[in-house]
Amino acid sequence: MKIFLYGQFGRGNIGDDLMFLHYKSSSPKNVKFFKFFKLKYLKNFFPSNNYIKNFPMIFFADKYVVTGGNQANFESIRSYLKISFQIVVLFIRKLFRKRNQIFSFGSEFQYTSIQLFLVKHFLLQFDEIHVRDKKSYNYIQQNITKTNIFLSFDTGFIYLLDNYKKNIKKTFNSSSKIINKPIFYFLSHHSGLSFNSRKEYLNQVAKENKNIIVFAQSKEDKKLASELSKKIKIKVVAYDFYSLDNFIKLLSDSSKIITERFHGLIFAYALNIRCEVRGNLPKLKNLWELERQRYSNEVKKFI
Repeated sequence: MKIFLYGQFGRGNIGDDLMFLHYKSSSPKNVKFFKFFKLKYLKNFFPSNNYIKNFPMIFFADKYVVTGGNQANFESIRSYLKISFQIVVLFIRKLFRKRNQIFSFGSEFQYTSIQLFLVKHFLLQFDEIHVRDKKSYNYIQQNITKTNIFLSFDTGFIYLLDNYKKNIKKTFNSSSKIINKPIFYFLSHHSGLSFNSRKEYLNQVAKENKNIIVFAQSKEDKKLASELSKKIKIKVVAYDFYSLDNFIKLLSDSSKIITERFHGLIFAYALNIRCEVRGNLPKLKNLWELERQRYSNEVKKFI
């Protein structure tokens, strides 16, 4: 079987990479994966990193699978072009009865009439629509379609728990030699927090523990972290897929995780580290409420 994957995996997003790893680990061994964008990571999972060779597979692959939550956000003209391109591709595939699926989709809820038109025709091309939270599920049912839509778990969350949590204590024992365990902060420029509010908050955190590590994933996050480091003493770490185990080891040695990102919650739970959520609380709450249903007995009192 040949599967064409469309998403932000392999380009520096830890959540999307975890989603891909779950999808690959749950697929038969004889599956061949293809993609459109050139990859920074995960190259060894694909037969080719060449645009020309991969492009025909958009139409000829047995499955076209879209992964990642922000497939229908409209931040720029490029976003409109991207979703329009997707609609054309998916429509052609549908004409030839090729299967299309989307996983971990999340709705923005505040679309203009043009944006809603594009999102509607984008989603209607899929044989299966798997959404990541209840609010998105209800919105799509009310405004777009009531068929072929499923409320599913975040696949990155499942991968992390299934592959790390079982052996987390055995493999990543927190070092007893670390006297002043760091506080780990997951930064997100999308969280809605101002620069000053972060600075003031981190100053308060520093009174409790001056050993603060800030995780910066995107270019915008790194720029923001760099500006913060000029105002307060923090250590900034960036994402590197090839050192995922080292990253988890670093997290396991922390005393607390503070997060503006959903996947900060996932890591905190998997490593059994107390966690504090800041920023875009409605989004994080909607996602977490769904995820913890799978592990409800363990997670109910986590946050």
